Amino acid sequence: MSDNDHSSILNAMEQSQGATPADMRIIERCREIAVGSLSGTLTGMLERLSDEFFALADKAVQLDTQHLYFEAMSIARDQRERIEQGFREHFIRGFNTAVRGETDARKNSNFNEDGEFDLVDADALEESIAIQEMSAKMKAGSRDELSALEIRMGVLLHDAELKTHKNPLGAEVLANAFIVACGETDARLKVRLLFVTMWDRQMQNGVVSMYHEVNQYLVEK
Repeated sequence: MSDNDHSSILNAMEQSQGATPADMRIIERCREIAVGSLSGTLTGMLERLSDEFFALADKAVQLDTQHLYFEAMSIARDQRERIEQGFREHFIRGFNTAVRGETDARKNSNFNEDGEFDLVDADALEESIAIQEMSAKMKAGSRDELSALEIRMGVLLHDAELKTHKNPLGAEVLANAFIVACGETDARLKVRLLFVTMWDRQMQNGVVSMYHEVNQYLVEK
């Protein structure tokens, strides 16, 4: 863990209401487990995508669709490390923000501070919808493990029903981190949404595995 990561979790510890230093050390370890598990799964997915997008392009009937897959193939091949690093950074930021009980300023949202719908460009709206759909699919596919984890995180944060915090390992945190990371590449929106589709297809088992690993750690504590 880098000095910046350690500093972030210490700041979260100072600002989280009720959580003790012992609780925060456990939460920090949960974050480390999640980063390690998800990073490995994401790397494996991205390594496969270049070949998969090429195969899809080869089967495409329409020229525009073929070009879209070739563009996605290029991003997967040339900007893989950028996506991996971006996901790690934004996941850690989202995790720490959730532990502090704050709202992530970098989260894609279409609502202003008063909860009213705000006018946004089409890309931002599409990304916001993608986050909601990704989150829903991850929640549906990991319901038991996620429910158990939310209870345990509520205990650690001294916020049993997560009224003032959200689960720092929640599906929305993962989805937002991936969407933002993809947005930092040179890919246009349609290509980024192809990556979202691949996450839905290939990351679900990895997400469930991560939740199980964190739950096992917490059970043993």
